[in-house]
Amino acid sequence: MDGGNMMKKPILILLLVPLLFMVFSVPVSAVVWKDYQNARNTAENCEQGGDFSGAITNYTKASEYAKALGYQEIGYELDLRIRSIDPMTEVYALTTNTSRVPHFGAKYEPQAGAYFGKIGNSSTISNYAIASYYFELGQDSMNLPTGQNAVQINLNFPDEQKTAAQINAGAFDGWLDAQLPKLNNTADRPVYLRIGAEMNCWYHSETDYMKPEVYREAYTRIAQKARNFCPNVALIFSVNSTSYWLGVMKDFYPGDAYVDYVGVSAYSTFYGQIDQLSLGKTTDTEQMFRCLGKYSSPINVLREVTYYFPNKPLMITECGVANSNKAGANAEMTNAAIRHINELYSSFLMVYPQIKSIVYFDYNPGSGFNYQLADNPNVKNSFEQAVSRNPALLRSLNDTPDAVFTKFAKYNDPGDTIRLRSYSKSVNSEAISVS
Repeated sequence: MDGGNMMKKPILILLLVPLLFMVFSVPVSAVVWKDYQNARNTAENCEQGGDFSGAITNYTKASEYAKALGYQEIGYELDLRIRSIDPMTEVYALTTNTSRVPHFGAKYEPQAGAYFGKIGNSSTISNYAIASYYFELGQDSMNLPTGQNAVQINLNFPDEQKTAAQINAGAFDGWLDAQLPKLNNTADRPVYLRIGAEMNCWYHSETDYMKPEVYREAYTRIAQKARNFCPNVALIFSVNSTSYWLGVMKDFYPGDAYVDYVGVSAYSTFYGQIDQLSLGKTTDTEQMFRCLGKYSSPINVLREVTYYFPNKPLMITECGVANSNKAGANAEMTNAAIRHINELYSSFLMVYPQIKSIVYFDYNPGSGFNYQLADNPNVKNSFEQAVSRNPALLRSLNDTPDAVFTKFAKYNDPGDTIRLRSYSKSVNSEAISVS
């Protein structure tokens, strides 16, 4: 036996092992990327075929793969799509047992049902449980209007992020110290203070946008003064239903100590442009992100705020359904408005029982979208019919709901008669609501 050859063979094998590894191994990132592509392709095929359960499962996998590869923007987009295509199919039962709806113990929270309201310019505002009024920080005198309604005070930041920075520098301390005590004169009426709303969509450029930490500081400065000067007032942290791209509304949240309610502006505008009667060249992803077209149903508009704040009482601090814009209206826009106003008032409290008030922006600002009900008789008629069918809407402060909604799977009330309703939304078809 040749001892010299025996020594050469192990050396040769050791030299070959790294070469074999280089030939047959594949970078982990390439494997994950392939998994991402497979999952996304499967998800898209499922969505197109109407298999939303399969689509959600595979979009979830694709999102996880994308994030693992460092593609956070892709993960952000896919997470939005998951929440947008969820059909939310459910059967509900009407019950007089009001303990079946969530109650959070918040200041001025109705025991059950939701306050029904409009902005305070309405001549019939006395017929509503809550009225909404707007004041500009540093400009207007916050004198409470008279009446028997609950009052929602909207304290706007006139120059958005610039105003927030000025608040933090103490520029408005004198004005706040003089105005906030006026909110104590309520004659036992509930007063809700909505501070600097819709901050999550204040974006003008890559360097000029509302930064969460700046807003949190500004909100907290005002909230601390409100707790001191008008402790009877409930505080609302109120977001827009959609954020600027890659923005996350929960990042602006200042903490439970200074938030009694989470509010949201929830508008349904089928078209995205104020001067066009079409979706134009907007991509499906853009429509999904901005809740346009097939994604514009009111239930879908609330997808983000209910996802990020599932355990807070929710106030619809502004909402509206666009029945026209500067270009007028067409059949597609009108039909969408009729569907959406019906869904807003017939299904909101059924699908989202944490809602405690709904304030409709019944106004035509003249600058773009028109939300005024009187300007479209068909939309107004749909609104009136939906309101009349909703037993959980409270029309005065002393009102109690005739009934509330609970999921049928949890229903066990005695009796032979069960009143059922159902809801299901699909981005490939109109929402279905049956009663």
